[in-house]
Amino acid sequence: MKSKDVYREIAAELVRKGKADFDYVRVYISAVEDREIEVRNGKPENSSFSDSISMSVVASREGRTASAGGSDISPDGRNFLLSSVRELIQVVDPDPWYVIPEENMIGSADKKLKMMDPAYETQTVGQLLLEADELEKKALATDKRLASTGSAASVTKVAGAFACSYDFSEGFEGTDFSLGISLTVDDNTGDSVNVGRKQRNGWSTTAIHLKDLEKPDKVAEMAASRTLAQIGSRKPPTGEFSIIFDPNSSRSFFSSLSQALSGGSLYRGESFLTDSIGKTIACPLLTVREDPFLPKGLGSRLFDLDGVKARAFPILKDGVLKNYLLGVYAAHRLGMSPNGCAGGSSNFVVEPGSGTVDDIIAETMRGILITGLMGQGADIRTGDYSRGAEGFFIENGRILYPVSEFTISGTFQEMLAGIDRIADDARPDSSVLAPSVRFQRMMVAGS
Repeated sequence: MKSKDVYREIAAELVRKGKADFDYVRVYISAVEDREIEVRNGKPENSSFSDSISMSVVASREGRTASAGGSDISPDGRNFLLSSVRELIQVVDPDPWYVIPEENMIGSADKKLKMMDPAYETQTVGQLLLEADELEKKALATDKRLASTGSAASVTKVAGAFACSYDFSEGFEGTDFSLGISLTVDDNTGDSVNVGRKQRNGWSTTAIHLKDLEKPDKVAEMAASRTLAQIGSRKPPTGEFSIIFDPNSSRSFFSSLSQALSGGSLYRGESFLTDSIGKTIACPLLTVREDPFLPKGLGSRLFDLDGVKARAFPILKDGVLKNYLLGVYAAHRLGMSPNGCAGGSSNFVVEPGSGTVDDIIAETMRGILITGLMGQGADIRTGDYSRGAEGFFIENGRILYPVSEFTISGTFQEMLAGIDRIADDARPDSSVLAPSVRFQRMMVAGS
């Protein structure tokens, strides 16, 4: 992998070569180096090393736009991409919605994001093997009934650059580290719907800096406790209940909401939030912001895929929709202004409430805590929401028993309006930072 400065020079050179042929040209380069080791029962089971690179050229002339991409960044490879775009732009139809971004939009925000950790160099294959093995040993030592289906340690490094016709070019680089394990346990409890089967669960942690990973002891403890807690699970009764999403489930829900707010979904008519700016779409408890400047945030960035300078802004304020997530093209289609979100949200941050998921449980008379979601039943086009789930049945503020093999259903509209409690326990290892939330009522299809 080359340095970000080398990639910046390559991107800038391509733009210089293309200026004579096009009204506007932009180049994006991204290189990724990844190492991962997986251990099972004390032995290496899978190991992988990948080193990949991609480069794209997008150009416009007289209302026409064309693009080409490839993985050859040699001089010949660059010239081939430019010649391909020259040929393509002669045959494509004009796109009335394509617009060249205004020059004052382009640039790099003046922020320090701390996205690169030199500790990347210490994470050799041998070191990753030791870490994965140590994690598995710690998890299995928790309870002799547990079996491992894989413990993994990985590290990724990214470097690249963006350049465009406004004589702007900028490199970027970053790292992330991950550690996790999956466990099983035989379920022989008499009233379990899973008698004779294995319960499976696990835990993982991801961070931009190595020292910010959760400690192996905690990862092992969480994986073991989540797996063992599922022993004796049964179907909950069918009916309407308060539903609590833990931080992992909440992250999944708000990730789908982020997709519904993206410009591409909106201008294609594939979002239930079309024409909703200024409208109340959620309960007053809910405030969400776009924040590309979180130090060491997994989605943090200084500019988007269009080269538009990143900025922070409110998405929802007290339940009222304030902004969509817009790149240049989508903004033009919608008659709005771009806000640095070509490619989607950077860090989608749900403003916290108070307490933890345990506090919400203690305040819930009858409901279900959701700790896992299955299936693809979040339809952002219609707003329908139906997912398979697992978790725990709650009565009078206490967990009674684990539950599985049931479905929760509703609509995004009902769920957003029905949030009546938000905790302060979001996990930092995602670009969607969402705490536990409680939905006042959802339909449960169980026994």
